[in-house]
Amino acid sequence: MTGEFWQLSSWVATTFGSIIAVVALICLAVQIWLQRRERRLAALDAMYAELDTHEARVARGVIYNARQEGLRLSPLMKDGEEAKRRIVEDTLASLERVAYRVVTKQIPSDDAFDLYGPVMLSVAYKLWPFIEDQRDMRRKTLGVHKLPYRRYLESVVRKWIPQYAKALRKCRASDRVSTSQMLNAVFEIDKDPLK
Repeated sequence: MTGEFWQLSSWVATTFGSIIAVVALICLAVQIWLQRRERRLAALDAMYAELDTHEARVARGVIYNARQEGLRLSPLMKDGEEAKRRIVEDTLASLERVAYRVVTKQIPSDDAFDLYGPVMLSVAYKLWPFIEDQRDMRRKTLGVHKLPYRRYLESVVRKWIPQYAKALRKCRASDRVSTSQMLNAVFEIDKDPLK
């Protein structure tokens, strides 16, 4: 009887312990899921706070309404263009900060694309000549700038262009061409099909 009692006690303790362990694992899984969801929402809120301020919307309006040639580096370096140059540089800095968070997976790429992808791509399209001018200028400054200007933004643009083209039901631009050619293909500036 004593052996049976200890055997039954052991079985009850093991069963009870197993139930507690399963409940603890379920609670842990739910807690991890809630923390990930909270981090995701916080990251998207940070993106929203970065890109949806009144100043950011006004700056994008200036960029959208400007001719692309007027947004190049040389016209923006002229006297009287300081305000527009500041708008361009501040907008690019905001996009680069968001792109960094996407590239480093602090913000889920698909969520960021759904929330601001078309906006970021259209601004990148308008400002890409400025970015290329900055890169050319920096290449001439030997030994100072080794990494490409706005490289995180470029990574995100190259990743999102196929998604955007697919959403628009357009032919996908080849990823073997330059970022500028990819943007032009999606925004129908370069009428020649990219291969």
